[in-house]
Amino acid sequence: MLDPLPTWLAKGCSAELILLITNIVNTSMSTGTVPDSFKVAHVTPVLKKTSLDRNCLKNYRPISNLSFVSKVLEKTVLSRLMDYLTQENLLEPYQSAYKSGHSTETALNAVHNFITSKLDEDCFVLLVLLDLSSAFDTVNHSILLKDCSQITGVPQGSVLGPVLFSLYLAELSDIIRHHGVHFHHYADDTQLLLAFDKDDVPNAFHKMETCISAVNTWLTTNQLKLNCDKTEFIVFRSRFSEVTPNFPPLTVGKDSINISSTVRNLGAYFDQTMSLENHVTNLCRSANWQLRKISLMRNYLDNKTCEILVHAFVTSKLDFLNSLLFGLPDSTIKKLQKIQNTAARIVKRKGRKCRTTPLLKELHWLPISYRIQYKILLLTFCAHHLERPVYLSQLLLPYTPTRTLRSSNKLFLTVPKPGLKNYGYRSFQYSGSYLWNKLPDHIRTCYKLSTFKSLLKTHFFTCSFKHGRESRTVKHFHFTDWGDMKIPEFLDPILDFLKIVRNNTSQKKVPNTIVHCSAGVGRTGTYITLDAMLDMAQAEGKVNVYKFVTEMRQRRAQSVQVKEQYQFIFDTLVKNFCIGRTTMTVKSFGMALASLKRTNGETGETYLTEQFKILLKLTSDTPYLLDKLLMHFLAHSALNSRKKLTPTIYVYRNLPRAAGLASSVWPDQVHWPGHSFPVTCTAKSK
Repeated sequence: MLDPLPTWLAKGCSAELILLITNIVNTSMSTGTVPDSFKVAHVTPVLKKTSLDRNCLKNYRPISNLSFVSKVLEKTVLSRLMDYLTQENLLEPYQSAYKSGHSTETALNAVHNFITSKLDEDCFVLLVLLDLSSAFDTVNHSILLKDCSQITGVPQGSVLGPVLFSLYLAELSDIIRHHGVHFHHYADDTQLLLAFDKDDVPNAFHKMETCISAVNTWLTTNQLKLNCDKTEFIVFRSRFSEVTPNFPPLTVGKDSINISSTVRNLGAYFDQTMSLENHVTNLCRSANWQLRKISLMRNYLDNKTCEILVHAFVTSKLDFLNSLLFGLPDSTIKKLQKIQNTAARIVKRKGRKCRTTPLLKELHWLPISYRIQYKILLLTFCAHHLERPVYLSQLLLPYTPTRTLRSSNKLFLTVPKPGLKNYGYRSFQYSGSYLWNKLPDHIRTCYKLSTFKSLLKTHFFTCSFKHGRESRTVKHFHFTDWGDMKIPEFLDPILDFLKIVRNNTSQKKVPNTIVHCSAGVGRTGTYITLDAMLDMAQAEGKVNVYKFVTEMRQRRAQSVQVKEQYQFIFDTLVKNFCIGRTTMTVKSFGMALASLKRTNGETGETYLTEQFKILLKLTSDTPYLLDKLLMHFLAHSALNSRKKLTPTIYVYRNLPRAAGLASSVWPDQVHWPGHSFPVTCTAKSK
């Protein structure tokens, strides 16, 4: 038996045992010896993967269970050793295992950032995943002691073992650097990365093979062995790459390794285009399997226990390495959101058709997209304020304005300008800086990690469920017969379109309406002007096209882009105010025709006859309204320059209907016949 007392009992009697344990630890450290009883361990073989053959001994990992007091001794030594290594800057910065502030997620963010940044530059990236055979079990003590001054194996399960192994591999990092290859360590897992152009494939593979050969030689010299059967390599390329070269096998010693289409890297699945589709698919499959198991026992669980199980077996999977998912398509993120929605329904005992937004709010669960941002910002906080890990801190550059600004003390970061949304925008260097700068000032300037976490979650929770937002309906109106830099062929369709849109926005009190065309100036400005003039006519009984377009152009350059569009505004207003809508639907045609056949009491003629007489007065020689208006203002240009006159169209609703075209009053007045009332165009001084 390793411990005479159970650990829980020893902790409960800590006041009585503290002096004894302190004496044992001090004596061991002062004499440089470890009691023999502390070196005894119960070794438990653990299968590395459940899918491996249980009858093959090499598929097991030996885990050592040491005594309670021996671990106290090791932790004391570890604390002092780490203080010394940190103070003297002896720790390898690209080793992420067993170090505070480091994890597989920080390591993969560094690797992911390197790959996506290089793909953004249209380069290829070669990644080699080296695997060591029984690395912890084959560490030579004399070599390790020699390295420490300038142990056959360190037990897996001990406190000091991992750190000692990291020191054992310290020299390996220098060899890789010498060959100009980027790398990253996590315990005994080593990743080699090399970026190259499409025309430099032979040189890149030769450079990598030379580096691996030197690594293999060093491993052999130091009684470690490279496992070629488990060593993999993959070449990443942009999904937009037009030419994909044929990549040869990679030679490692006497073995030849073929390229892989997908590799598993510290729990993440990387494919050749870094789409992470395989990673999300595997994650969804595993989480759904766990949800099914929980749902089968749901009737036997209370809500609290069920929620604990969901967090332990499902939420933990959704949060694992989720910082790598930033910038992925919404369709990919929705797969993970469906899993979270299903988990919420299971916890709350709701059916499939139950809406999940209220459930997530009640459970106080952030949606997947905000959980991704939350993780990235936590990593950014640690890298920016705590400067750990160093390799992520180096990617975040403080923003320094060229001159003194009020934003100088707001701790902004410099946001890089990547080229491709699929790669550069997904890198940690961009996502961390971009999301950091979007934070409110009181969160960004917080220096305490626990306070930052609390404020950040509150902020995201407010953004997720602001004003009780559960859904938002967007109506899309599309006018299809209007070419760029042109005008519609007929006036009635645009008036009908305006009526439909205005009815849908005014009756339902829509807070925001967005109008846009290709460039957002020509057709957009024309439509906005027409809509605004209809509002102005209804509210004030007059319209001022020139003034409105002038003010709009001051805010949005080139609004109402060409002369034809400016002319079209006046023609449409004349059509609306003077002539009215003459378009009739098929269903209302009979009623409209009956109305036209009625007799006008003032003239004694039918409305149909009057309408035809109007058409007789309109010939191909009749100038456009805008042409007359331009002629009028050209003739009065000197007067305009002195008095700053503004062209105005006044709408008089109470005047009698005009019988015909009174062109004799031009240029001071134009009466245009129509169904409702005339429009007077004049120049009026402000």
